[in-house]
Amino acid sequence: MSTSPERREVDETVDYRAAEGPRGGDQRFGEYEVLGEVGRGAMGVVYRARPAGTNLVVALKRVEATGLEGTEAVRRFREEVENASGLRHPHIVPIYHVGEQDGRPFYTMALVGGGSLEQKLAHYQADPRAAVALVAKVTRAVHYAHQRRLLHRDLKPGNILLDEAGEPHVADFGLATKLDPGGAAAGGPLAGSLPWMAPEAVRRDATLTTAVDVWALGVILYELLTGRRPFGGKDRSELRTGILQAELIPPRVVNPRLDRDLDAICRRCLEKDPDTIIKEALDERNSKLDYMRHLRRWANDQAKGPQSTHELQNVIRSFFINNGARVLTKPYPDVYSRGGA
Repeated sequence: MSTSPERREVDETVDYRAAEGPRGGDQRFGEYEVLGEVGRGAMGVVYRARPAGTNLVVALKRVEATGLEGTEAVRRFREEVENASGLRHPHIVPIYHVGEQDGRPFYTMALVGGGSLEQKLAHYQADPRAAVALVAKVTRAVHYAHQRRLLHRDLKPGNILLDEAGEPHVADFGLATKLDPGGAAAGGPLAGSLPWMAPEAVRRDATLTTAVDVWALGVILYELLTGRRPFGGKDRSELRTGILQAELIPPRVVNPRLDRDLDAICRRCLEKDPDTIIKEALDERNSKLDYMRHLRRWANDQAKGPQSTHELQNVIRSFFINNGARVLTKPYPDVYSRGGA
């Protein structure tokens, strides 16, 4: 999938893509043989590497900056290691080994070799059921991190890696922020990848919540279901304006074949006002969960097997229960023309 220079500039932040080929020759880094470069991020470079004397190939990330810039990079790198090293979830890239070599901190992690979701968008756009199942797995991984008071802050297709079996793995916690006991994190400087940033992050609000990750998941789901992003612009300034001010075009207006329940999930995730977050655990007695009934109906009607039904049901559960989800306090008005279900 080709990417225009303008889109690359708008999208650019940390961009680790495991499927990219090596860019350098063999070299040694401590006990590791470095086989080639995988990608570069804001704080370091990721390489394919192999512990000497073994056949195991891993991803090795190390700090490359020097001087004052290097000092800040090392601080942030160590924060990333601290944040991510304790996460053990089947859909989060695991960290194997943390160390320092020649004054450079590094860590190794699983090398996920099936490319990134960014490279597979067209495949999932052609199969909404597979797209929803994939987002369900990613959502559960993000929810797992939230339960451990960790806000990712840079969820995007380029940071969702796929293994050879097509299973997703959330990567790159370089911008992750610790949540306080009340579920809030300090905002401040602009950080993240603009097309997936929530309005409160774009405004640089002083406090952020898990709602910023839910927004990013909504952007990802919207693009998978419609083939386009919910907000666009020819440059970063125009895109900021769209995120902050533009009215969302409902996914089902873009893709009329899309079921209303999936449309509702996207629209609730992309509600601009984070104050509509429901913080308490919800259950089916709550009238706001009427959409869960609709999703179950859709899953039962459309899914072809128990596993598919389970995945679809868990999308809404993961998005809206204990996950800082953006929800409306009243139903959306019917914006569609007559006809269709």
